[in-house]
Amino acid sequence: MKIPLYIIIAIGTVLLTLDLSSYTKKLPSVPKQESILKIHKKNTNLTIGWIAPTAWQKTKKSSMRLGSYDVKVVFDSGETEITDLSIIKLRGDGGGNFDNLNRWRSQVDLPAIKQSDFAKHIINLHGKLGDFIVVKIINTKNPSLAMLGAMIPASGNMIYVKLTGSSMAVNKLTHEFKAFAKTIHFIGEE
Repeated sequence: MKIPLYIIIAIGTVLLTLDLSSYTKKLPSVPKQESILKIHKKNTNLTIGWIAPTAWQKTKKSSMRLGSYDVKVVFDSGETEITDLSIIKLRGDGGGNFDNLNRWRSQVDLPAIKQSDFAKHIINLHGKLGDFIVVKIINTKNPSLAMLGAMIPASGNMIYVKLTGSSMAVNKLTHEFKAFAKTIHFIGEE
């Protein structure tokens, strides 16, 4: 039996418009801790916060870092790894997402990509501050070099969240990292 093309197109359109997020596997909840930071925009102080799993250990901030965490990963083998998560804020577009992606790629010894390939390397997400992107960068020739990064517009600023570790750690923490990035919010708008 041959199915008419208009039926195939109609079914495809319906499938593309469905919100499949409600069908994803629910993971057990993780205890959270809330942190805040203040950013400046046009003489107005805005306070931004986030909710991090309580297992993440806060570490010392620096002049660039608004938040720092040691994130411990326990692998199925029982071995552990401590990854580094940083949160920074830059004014304006922070140099641009494309340039930041290539800067991060260089930090894990990977070559720059072309502007035309940018969309192939990003994951579009929506969090409490709106739409943002996440990148997963893995050096397959050196599995100790990998990174997750979130680029989040925040009222005339950019919030950058970066987690560095091995490829195994980055793969294991991808879901948790994305969930964390979605929690970044303006205080009072939770």
